[in-house]
Amino acid sequence: MDPIGALEITAQLGASDDDLDQTDLGTRVGGSVGWLWTPNRASRFRVAASVVIDAGELFVGATFDAQYGWLDASY
Repeated sequence: MDPIGALEITAQLGASDDDLDQTDLGTRVGGSVGWLWTPNRASRFRVAASVVIDAGELFVGATFDAQYGWLDASY
């Protein structure tokens, strides 16, 4: 159990080529920053924002995930 939470930072970097024609290399660069809070062992809440540049196009997104458990038992 973490009463404060956790900072989450991720990065993505990718490159690909399909070798089917004489096109340029495809690239993907991105990253995200999020906050993870776990009030007990059975529950979790996460908020994150991400930015990705994929093949020259900019994508901006936000995510909210929630998991709540009624039973918190161990054996």
